[in-house]
Amino acid sequence: MKNLLFLFFGFITCPAFSQDPIAKFCNSITSEELRTTVEKLASPEFEGREFSTSGEKIAANYISTRLNELQLKKTTANYQVDLSIPFDSLSKFEFSNPNATLKYWDDFGGPYWFHFSNGQKISIIYAGFGIDHPNYSDYAGIDVKGKTVVISGGQPVNDQGINLVTVDSAKIDSLEALPYKTRIAKAHGASGIIFLQNQKQFDDGAKWVKANIKRPNSVAAGIINSEYAYPQDSMLFTFFNENKLAKLFFTNPQDFTDLIKNSINQGKSPAGIFEGTLNCTFQTFRFFRKTQNVLGFIEGRKKDEVIILGAHYDHSGKTDSTYLPGADDDASGVSALLEIAEAFKQAEKERYIPEKNILFAFWGGEEWGTLGSQKYVQNPAYRISSTSLYLNLDMIGRCDSLHLEEKAFVYVLPIDKKAEQFKNVISDLANRYSPSLSIAFDYPFKQERMLKRGDYYHFSEAGIPSLGFFTGLHPDYHTPSDTPEKLNYANMANIARLGFALVWKEAGMGKR
Repeated sequence: MKNLLFLFFGFITCPAFSQDPIAKFCNSITSEELRTTVEKLASPEFEGREFSTSGEKIAANYISTRLNELQLKKTTANYQVDLSIPFDSLSKFEFSNPNATLKYWDDFGGPYWFHFSNGQKISIIYAGFGIDHPNYSDYAGIDVKGKTVVISGGQPVNDQGINLVTVDSAKIDSLEALPYKTRIAKAHGASGIIFLQNQKQFDDGAKWVKANIKRPNSVAAGIINSEYAYPQDSMLFTFFNENKLAKLFFTNPQDFTDLIKNSINQGKSPAGIFEGTLNCTFQTFRFFRKTQNVLGFIEGRKKDEVIILGAHYDHSGKTDSTYLPGADDDASGVSALLEIAEAFKQAEKERYIPEKNILFAFWGGEEWGTLGSQKYVQNPAYRISSTSLYLNLDMIGRCDSLHLEEKAFVYVLPIDKKAEQFKNVISDLANRYSPSLSIAFDYPFKQERMLKRGDYYHFSEAGIPSLGFFTGLHPDYHTPSDTPEKLNYANMANIARLGFALVWKEAGMGKR
């Protein structure tokens, strides 16, 4: 009788569990398969997957093969959507006055934000150490409104070792930070800021740039195409070799050094010891870099509605001696996306069909300015107004310093107000299908800046509710040490299952 009762109640409860298709297909997402994909993408064969290189193309071909094996539908004739990205680069860039001419990366570096016009005249003024403190201010006796301020590093210390700020030998480290000096300059109305460096500091920076000048990097190559690289509300921000800049205003650069020293020894700020106008001249040339997005989709009943899941497959390439594997950034997201796609295809084989199309997007060119996702939003496969959700998976394999002790964790970042509606849904789905997963909906480190750096940014700007799955930064980020064995694949599986469950619900999956 006990056996009969056991069988009877087992007959009642087991089908109830098996009738939950989300749980069934979630279980097809495994840490073993995630590891296999990450190890493949992070291997030397892919050469670090740098934007617009053979390594990135090899990765695109690999992903295309995987989508073909899954038999996802294509948005065009091929899974790969070819892109040609324009860049305007500097072939010549000089600052000059009647006394001297300074050349780009021989005498000055940057600019990191470029808003010049050819032949423009720029008013500059020396603003000492760029400090504004109750005991000492470099801005007290000068007017910097609308001008570019020139600022020395460090703090005003006289020959007796007395700091004019602290009035003793102590220093305040925060006053030497570039963000502090930039903020103070902006608060006083400066339109730009030039930081002075000694010969060694400048040479070290120039050496890095000249080694990387072949890369389409806005810092190294002097890219000035603001569409991809530069915020329009930013200040001029650049570095000058202090001896070279001094030649613009002094016959002997040592005179500049002596004037600074004399002012400090007299207990005064050296600000204002030179002021003048520089002429900016430059020449540009346009070149194009090729990349590709890789797109595949599962067809829904409503042909014009779509949910998009995205992950970037490019990384930072290689150096002369090694390559950057990019296991966490972002082979982790790519592997999760492929696992989610496979789970949906298994469901499709059992006649579970979504109401909305589900597009799986693998973006190229993320490391050089989220180029692939930006191009998609500009020329989408589905109307932007018909896209109900964008879910981004980027760096989901490690944990940041706040969550090292947690075995299962993810930041779920609502990128905009529209995405806030998904918080309760996500919490409920996590409890049901990834119960060990701890979720944080806020990112504590410079969140506004982070939200502008991911592929989700362009979708959010276009009015699409956008979410980002992310487990945080770590010391191996963008280094050769971002390797597969350091990833937490069990946690990645939990995150991928949550993503699958969310899309299942929002896409309106049902048996047809």
